[in-house]
Amino acid sequence: MMRLTGQLQQILHAAVDRIIPPDDYPGAWQSGVGDYLARQFESDLLQMLDNHCAGLTDDPRIRTDPNKN
Repeated sequence: MMRLTGQLQQILHAAVDRIIPPDDYPGAWQSGVGDYLARQFESDLLQMLDNHCAGLTDDPRIRTDPNKN
């Protein structure tokens, strides 16, 4: 189970899909990056979860709507 709120999951989804966007092939999120990170946030990254959450909300370059500037 993902420890991120719904809003943070949307931001993370948008961020990873900007790195590996969907095209003729699945993007990062569809390829399981979200599931992988969820497992990491439950184990190895658990102690750093607050830092990751802060980074997702503090970076204005990461938006859930790519049409907004």
